[in-house]
Amino acid sequence: MSNLRPDAMFVYHQDWNMVLGTCNWKTRPYALRYAKLTGLKREACGRASYTGTMGSWYNSNFPGYMLTVELPGSKKVTAKRVTKWRNSVITSSRELLDIDPTPVTPVDPVTPVTPVEETESGTS
Repeated sequence: MSNLRPDAMFVYHQDWNMVLGTCNWKTRPYALRYAKLTGLKREACGRASYTGTMGSWYNSNFPGYMLTVELPGSKKVTAKRVTKWRNSVITSSRELLDIDPTPVTPVDPVTPVTPVEETESGTS
């Protein structure tokens, strides 16, 4: 990856039938657009993140972005769906050219963030 430095990567995996990355500020616009184009479900943000995954590692250490697309079970993968998924990669890549090159340090989603209290002047 250090030598290639891709702007974007899509990794296909089975079989959760959803697009991961909707909860990460870096990958969210790409994940949401790809999910909309393909009709695949989006990951729920209320659960713990997948630490230690290739996507988390890549998005934390490299510019560009990587999305993991969880395909449906193999019996539901048809040539028509594969063509739709391929076309969705091309479409979303052309539409979303504004790539933030800054690697992201992941936030621990389990540790709650303490809200900042406002003072009388309205600032903290």
